[in-house]
Amino acid sequence: MKKMGKWLLSFMVAVSLTMPVLADVNVQSTGTEFASEIGAAELQADTEQAIESQTEAEPESQTEEQTEKQTEEQTEKQTEEQTEEQTEEQTEEQTEDPVDVELDDYLNTSVVLQNASSIGFDRVQIQWQPFSLLEVEGYRIYRKTANSKWAVLADVTDTSYIDTTVENGQKYTYTVRAIQTFEGIRYLSQYDRNGVGCTAAPAAPVMNSQLNGYSCAVLTWNIVEDADFYRVYVKDTASGKWKNTAKVIGTSCQLTSLVCGRKYTYTVRAYQRVNGRELASDYNAQGIQIQTVPDTPVLNIPSANKDGSVKVSWQAAAGAAEYRVYRKIDAQGSFKLIGITKNTDYTDKTAQGGRKNTYTVKATAISGQDRSYSDYDHKGVSINVKLGAPKLKNISASGYNKITVGWTSVDGADGYNIYRKEAGGSWNRIVQVKDGQKTSYIDKTAKSSKVYIYTVRAYCQADGQTSLSDYNRTGVYWIDTPKMKSTQVYSEMSERYHGQVEITTMSGWYEVDGADGYYVYRKIGNGKWQKIDEVLSTNSVVGLIMERNLPSGQTYTYTVRAYCKVNGKIILGGYDSKGSSATT
Repeated sequence: MKKMGKWLLSFMVAVSLTMPVLADVNVQSTGTEFASEIGAAELQADTEQAIESQTEAEPESQTEEQTEKQTEEQTEKQTEEQTEEQTEEQTEEQTEDPVDVELDDYLNTSVVLQNASSIGFDRVQIQWQPFSLLEVEGYRIYRKTANSKWAVLADVTDTSYIDTTVENGQKYTYTVRAIQTFEGIRYLSQYDRNGVGCTAAPAAPVMNSQLNGYSCAVLTWNIVEDADFYRVYVKDTASGKWKNTAKVIGTSCQLTSLVCGRKYTYTVRAYQRVNGRELASDYNAQGIQIQTVPDTPVLNIPSANKDGSVKVSWQAAAGAAEYRVYRKIDAQGSFKLIGITKNTDYTDKTAQGGRKNTYTVKATAISGQDRSYSDYDHKGVSINVKLGAPKLKNISASGYNKITVGWTSVDGADGYNIYRKEAGGSWNRIVQVKDGQKTSYIDKTAKSSKVYIYTVRAYCQADGQTSLSDYNRTGVYWIDTPKMKSTQVYSEMSERYHGQVEITTMSGWYEVDGADGYYVYRKIGNGKWQKIDEVLSTNSVVGLIMERNLPSGQTYTYTVRAYCKVNGKIILGGYDSKGSSATT
């Protein structure tokens, strides 16, 4: 141990020549600061000037010559001893030297900081973990701000400290060093250069909100200890700055006269009165957003129209600028948007016939670019809708055996039934088209010289049942083209014309069963068709065309169109464009 003591002495002297003595600092000098960004050897202490002037147990002073001489003597002596005693026993003694190992680790180990938190309007608590290597004599606390360097704050023996010298609203950063005596000298441990910080103010009140109608809301927050009152702020959307809107003693504030749909942002600060000053808490810089919504629309019972559409209506909702209408089919799946309106009713022209259509409505509030939406009746209102009646198109035909019937498709239809009747007869289904997307059918079973009337019904199949749409009871007409008879020319002496020759043409047509009448047309040579007569089906001379006293040398051509009167309108059939001709 004597040799070890000598070795230790020489080691300490050598160290004293290469690094500053790590000594304690008088806590009364609270203005002492850390040197900024000091080197590796200097990490162990405050600034050299502070430490050298405030050492509690400072070694005797030495001149440079004495120091060098002592160092040489100690080094030579140590070298001789180490050379003579390179035994396993000496090596073990040096390895087990507790002071060397403990001091080295101590000087390179920092105190682990936990946190710094405001515990009032003008108090900050700092907490850290006990020094990890050994139980130390105490701890030294340092503090700095953005505009100042590290300064000694206090020495304590606990692992927490309450700083009562802070100014409200100022941000502080703290760090801690352990204090321990080795060989009569007090040493400071390493430290956390980042430190832990907080603002000397209570934490921001935690806010909540609850809507209370389309233009009101309630803002609430937690109690802040020692607070005398609270101020509520609203953010100005134009400038982005907070504006004081209310001073409150309690922990809630009624917000009224809000514009429905507009987004408001609020925050709250707690305040304490101290010696005529108002000390403030922190505040939530992001704030809490409040946006009122319109009242929920109250739905009326929907009604079905003859065309298969559905009228949905509801009561006006306070705060609403427009409404969004939703629908789902057979109560399956989720509601889907089908329309937007500013009115309090909406006609669904795409209702699914043969199925249950369920509707609901959301109200929309509009304020500038902001939108908010009401709740909605989650059950909705339902109606079983018949399939819409197909809209019939005019019939086209290339002949009585190729009559094309057309119609518009119906949403939800699985297919269509085609019906036909003769004038004055009853409807008979002639075919079923098993394709909901098909919109035409060619009837090849008609007979000539007839009037046929067609109509169409859509059908759908659901739950094992077939539902039929309504239908056009008037239907669409197909009137066959009258077949023309040959035209004859007759010449005879006429007493009426003083013995002159009278030329007469005679033509005709075969009647169309079901026609109400006929228009007779004539053209001369290559001229245009001109209507020259109308013959009712009840006329005794129906089917006959006769013209007298015609000039000779002319070619006369005749044709006829049959017609039917339907609801006061004339429906024309086709005509023979070649007609029947003869030359006088």
